[in-house]
Amino acid sequence: MAPACHSFPASELPARVQENTQGKRRKLEAGARRIDLSACELFEMVQWECEVRDPSVRNSTVQCFAVDRLFRR
Repeated sequence: MAPACHSFPASELPARVQENTQGKRRKLEAGARRIDLSACELFEMVQWECEVRDPSVRNSTVQCFAVDRLFRR
């Protein structure tokens, strides 16, 4: 089972990307002091979160919501 994914506001990304998952400073290429996010391409992915309105009813409606995910590579 994969570890839990912690969410945080996008405003914290420049600081969070400098650390690994244990909170330690990342090892960077020789001569690099920080990871420059402006050099990373921005991607977007749409996922769907769906829920059954009333699970106790056999033909209950399903309502889905779009969830936008942004990430850099």
